[in-house]
Amino acid sequence: LADVILLANHASGSGGAVYVSDAAALRATNTTFSGNAAAQSAGALVVLGGDALLRQSTMTANRADADRDGAGRDGARRRSPPA
Repeated sequence: LADVILLANHASGSGGAVYVSDAAALRATNTTFSGNAAAQSAGALVVLGGDALLRQSTMTANRADADRDGAGRDGARRRSPPA
C-alpha cells in the first residue's frame, strides 16, 4: 500500500482495516489508518504469523472491544507472536 487512507472500516472479528496472517506480508508507506473498528481486537491492523512493515504511516482513532465492555483493547494494532 502506498499513499492510501484506510478510513472507517469494520471487522466483526479482528483487524478492522487489514488482517495479515500466515506467510502473508504487508508493506505500507505513507498510509493512514483512521476510524477503523473491530469487534474483537486490533481496530486497524492485526498481524498473526505474517509480516508487516509500515513507513511514514499514521494510526489514529481506531477502536477494538474484545471483551465488549466498551473500554476497547489493542485499538490500533495487534501482533502475534510479538516481534
